[in-house]
Amino acid sequence: MTMTAADRYRRAAQQAAQSGLASGSTLQLKVVGKSMAPLLNPGDALVVSPPVGRQPRSGELVVVESEGEFITHRVLPGGRIKGDNLLYIDREVPSDRIVGHVIAVSKPGRQLDLQQGLWPLAGRLMAGLSRVEWAVVRKGSRSQRDRSAETEHAQRPGWRYWLGRRLSAATFTLRRVIVWGVLALDTGKSEPE
Repeated sequence: MTMTAADRYRRAAQQAAQSGLASGSTLQLKVVGKSMAPLLNPGDALVVSPPVGRQPRSGELVVVESEGEFITHRVLPGGRIKGDNLLYIDREVPSDRIVGHVIAVSKPGRQLDLQQGLWPLAGRLMAGLSRVEWAVVRKGSRSQRDRSAETEHAQRPGWRYWLGRRLSAATFTLRRVIVWGVLALDTGKSEPE
């Protein structure tokens, strides 16, 4: 099997990241996806510290290695992770897959320290919202499957599914309000233009 240039780059980046974090230094990664919007957007830079032998706390952002890629998601109560902009929770992540903890985010013109000010509280609030959202959506999906087996009206979604979809839209709006509110109140360092 021939490796593409993208595969070689990804492997080299992972090796550099793992050796850098193993030595105790921080690592800077670029955000490329939208799974953590509205807090993280493509082009933002993450400052990642090595896991220091402790389990990540609810609300913290972690970088995990999954199927050869780095993924940044939020830790929820119970230890699972989820992207703020995703509907479903990821499976549980073994601690050996955790590459590091996100301690800061560089956005255009701003440096956000996620360990200071209102950011830890905002993280816990967003983790709680995700947990509630997932519980409703999961029950709605299960309810839909159960009804599908029992009736000929398999195409009509159940009320829990409908509620879960509406709740998802509402929680995304709440996350956006939380992020914007903390950004407005944050006295984070401004980078020179």
